[in-house]
Amino acid sequence: MLLQKPANDDPGREYRRQQAEFSAQEINCPLSLVLRNKLSTDDWLAFKRDGIQTGVYRNLRLGKYAIESSLNLINNPPEQAREQLLQFVKDCQGSNIRSVIINFSRGRKAGLLIKSFLVQ
Repeated sequence: MLLQKPANDDPGREYRRQQAEFSAQEINCPLSLVLRNKLSTDDWLAFKRDGIQTGVYRNLRLGKYAIESSLNLINNPPEQAREQLLQFVKDCQGSNIRSVIINFSRGRKAGLLIKSFLVQ
C-alpha cells in the first residue's frame, strides 16, 4: 500500500505562486498598466543609467544637448501609449539615439493619467 501526502491547499502558497507569475510578467513587460502612484502635474520623469556622469545628466536635463528624437503621446489611451513608448525605445536603441523627449500633454492635467501609468 502506497501512502500519499494530502494535498496542501495553503492560501499562502497560492498567493506566492500568483506573485511569482506576476513578477515574471513584469520582467517580460516592464511597463505595466497597473496604476501604482498617481503623479501630480508638476512631477518630472527622468531616467539615468548607472555610470552616467552627474554633469552629463545635468546638461541633458538643462537642454544643452540636442534632442535627437521625440515621441508625442497626446490624447492616446494608456494601452496605446504604452505600446508606442516600448516601440519608440526599441527603435531608439537600434538607431543609437541617445537624447529623446516624450510629450505627454499640452495642458496642465491632460496627460497626467498617461504619465502616471508609464512611470515605474
